[in-house]
Amino acid sequence: VIIKTLNLSDKHIRTNVTQQLLAVHKLIDTGSYKQALDSYIIISALLSGNPSIEYNTAWLYQKNGLHEEAVRYYKRALHTAGESSEKKAMIHFGWGLSFYAMKKFELAVDQFEQAQKGTSPLKEAEMNIARCYIAIGVLEEAQKHIHNALKIKDDNKLRYLLARLCFEKNEEMECKYQLETIVSDDPEFTEAWALLGKLYRKSGDWENSQVAYKKLTQLKPQEAEGYYYLGIAQRENGKTQEALS
Repeated sequence: VIIKTLNLSDKHIRTNVTQQLLAVHKLIDTGSYKQALDSYIIISALLSGNPSIEYNTAWLYQKNGLHEEAVRYYKRALHTAGESSEKKAMIHFGWGLSFYAMKKFELAVDQFEQAQKGTSPLKEAEMNIARCYIAIGVLEEAQKHIHNALKIKDDNKLRYLLARLCFEKNEEMECKYQLETIVSDDPEFTEAWALLGKLYRKSGDWENSQVAYKKLTQLKPQEAEGYYYLGIAQRENGKTQEALS
């Protein structure tokens, strides 16, 4: 993509830059992000004003944990991005991730919201907005954005996060609905069974609690906690001998 955008009249320089780009992307493919960044810093100095190069430099700063520098290059990329809504969405999304890493959560929310403008809704942007609101303790907003993300595409891990928020807020019916939806779709989702068992215990539903913890002992046979709570559920259901075992 970058090579197609190069506007270099000198054939020798164009060939040299093309070789450099091919070499640096091989480094990226092998996860050598530090070396790749060193090369991209030089390339971006030579070809400043190319939005794809500025973006990739920002992304490599981000991969190396240098988020302040990443933000600086995301700004440069945005300044040169033109009218492309797709490019702008990518830039704002990366910018938001850097702000999140820097614990600047309100600024991160703004960037993720900018990423939603002029493009189709992004599940990842909604997820990350939710993460920001969880970090600052605004759980209602977090729930709203998780719901938005689930409308775009269903995701059991995301649904489990929503269930945990509902549990913390004592929204037991909603929590139960989300967890039961998860385990009906994915019976091997261990964390969902554990939270479901806890929810059933909390509400005194010992019959369903027994079902949940029996499943948990099958999924995690080496963990004592599942057997302990299964025993409690069996005791409450009058199955004393089973509870003792």
